[in-house]
Amino acid sequence: MHRRPHFPSLRQLRAFEAVARNKSIGVGAKELGLSQPAVTQMLTQLETVLAVTLLERRRNGSFPTPLGSVLLPRVQRLFAHVQSALRDPVVGASLSGRETTKSVENKITDTHIRSLTAVTECGSFAAAARRLKISQPSLHRSARDLERVVRRSLYQRIARGLAPTDQARELARRLKVARRELEYGIEEIRAAQGIFTSRITVGNIPHSGSHLLSTTITRFLTSYPSASVHVVDGPYEALLDALRAGDLDLLFGVLRRPAWATDVREEFLFSNPYAVFVGRQHPLTRVRKITSQRLARYG
Repeated sequence: MHRRPHFPSLRQLRAFEAVARNKSIGVGAKELGLSQPAVTQMLTQLETVLAVTLLERRRNGSFPTPLGSVLLPRVQRLFAHVQSALRDPVVGASLSGRETTKSVENKITDTHIRSLTAVTECGSFAAAARRLKISQPSLHRSARDLERVVRRSLYQRIARGLAPTDQARELARRLKVARRELEYGIEEIRAAQGIFTSRITVGNIPHSGSHLLSTTITRFLTSYPSASVHVVDGPYEALLDALRAGDLDLLFGVLRRPAWATDVREEFLFSNPYAVFVGRQHPLTRVRKITSQRLARYG
C-alpha cells in the first residue's frame, strides 16, 4: 500500500479531533488537560506533516475546513477502534478506580502500535528491531511500557526468547486496523486534492467471477491512472484473516462470512444463477415439470 514518509502522531490527531469536535481550541485543550499553546502547536505540526489546512480559525471558534471534514471521521474511527479493542475483555485493559477506557487509550502511542505490530508480524524481537531499525533494548522498553498501559502480559518466554501471546496478536491486529483508518484518511485528502496515488489490495477467491473483477479494475485505472491495484488470490479463510488484519482493502468472492466475523461487512454485488442446457432430442425436452431428482438421472 502507498506509504507516506511521515505520519502524524496520535497526540496530534487527538488534539485535532478534540478541537474539531468542540469547534474550540480552548474547550479542546481543557478536555485533553493541555494548555492552549500546546494544542495550537500540535495542530500546526499536524497541518505541516499533511501539508494542508485542517482548521479555519475564526473569532467565534475553530472549524474544520473541507479537507479537515474529510479527515475528521477517519480520525474518530481510528480512536473508536482503539477503544473497542480496550473494552474487549480478551485483549483490553483491566480498569480500576477512576481510570477509564479513554484514559488508557490516551496513553497508547505510535511507538507502541508500531512495536507491537512488528513483533507479532516478525515473530521475534530481533527481526522486529531490524524492521523498525531500532535497538532491541528500545523495542523491549516499548513492549513493556505497553504491557503496563493495557495491564496485560503480551509476551511469553519460549526457548528462543520472548514471543507474542494470542492476546498480543489480537490487540496488534485491531490496532493495525485502527491505524489503517489514518492511511485511508490521508489518501482521501489527496483524492480530494485531485491526487490519487493509492494502492488498493484486493483479495480474490478463484472462480468468483474474474471477468467482472478485471473489468472493474480496468475501468477504475482508466479513471485513476496514477493509482495501482494489487490482486491477491487465495483460499477464503486466509484472505478473510488478511482482510481483518488490514492487509487487504476488500475481498471479492462468494458471500460466506462466518457468524463470528462481526467486524466484516458483506455487500451483495450480483447473483450468478445456474442454467442447464440440453439438445432438442434430449429426453428432458418431453418432460413438463423437471425436478432435481429427474435431473440427477443424467450426467
